[in-house]
Amino acid sequence: MSALLLIGEKLNSTRPSVKRIFEERDEGDLLSIAREQIEGGASCIDLNASMLMEREEDALRWGATAVHAQLRVSVMLDSPNTSLLVRLLPEFGTAAILNSLLCDEEILAEALPAVSSAGAGVVIMLEDRRGIPPTIDGKLLLAERAVAAAAKAGIAAERLFIDPVFAPLATSACGMLLTLETIRTLAARFPACQRIGGLSNISYGLPERTLVNRTFAAMAIASGITVLICDTSDHELAKTLAASEALAGSDANCRRFLADFRGHRRAT
Repeated sequence: MSALLLIGEKLNSTRPSVKRIFEERDEGDLLSIAREQIEGGASCIDLNASMLMEREEDALRWGATAVHAQLRVSVMLDSPNTSLLVRLLPEFGTAAILNSLLCDEEILAEALPAVSSAGAGVVIMLEDRRGIPPTIDGKLLLAERAVAAAAKAGIAAERLFIDPVFAPLATSACGMLLTLETIRTLAARFPACQRIGGLSNISYGLPERTLVNRTFAAMAIASGITVLICDTSDHELAKTLAASEALAGSDANCRRFLADFRGHRRAT
């Protein structure tokens, strides 16, 4: 079995076609996109309806309910509105992951008791109201705050997803080396917690986006990432992930890599 958890990213209302699905409550197209992501290896589907503004809460509730009830997978409730997420959590319980919280004491105090009560998971970004720390030490201070707050609230370590924040390569003066170092440090310091990142953020604003995404995914796996939010319908990405996990030692005897290879060969 793969050690890597994949979360399907495509039900995001920043995509006009997905915004329409939420607006029109088009369950057929919603489930079709989610099913394609599941068939590509996703065991959880991220849903974001924030572009619907004042209708966001109802749209997100509708979409998450349909995906969970019809396809029997976990749902990642994705919104910048913490209070909205807290209101939705009890409806999904252990099937939900809340995405995402700033690592701010006030925000954590509001949300984490609700996460614990629901038995849900939670993504906490290594970012506070001042922004993303520019150093490893600054990020580690936030990680320590997140881990301590989650433990105090009674959230199991494996239900805490720490997000080092994948910034666009196009605007990163130092490339992704600091991000990769952060992942390695988190894996060493907090091995029981999940390390998560949104893969498509890396290539934003660049050509050959899928190439950039696949290349960084391999580097992130080698550094110790455990969860990727990505487009699992990208077959070339799937092959890269399988090879990367084998090379990183998380695919014993290359079983998954060989199974994937045989599957692709039969398909052709």
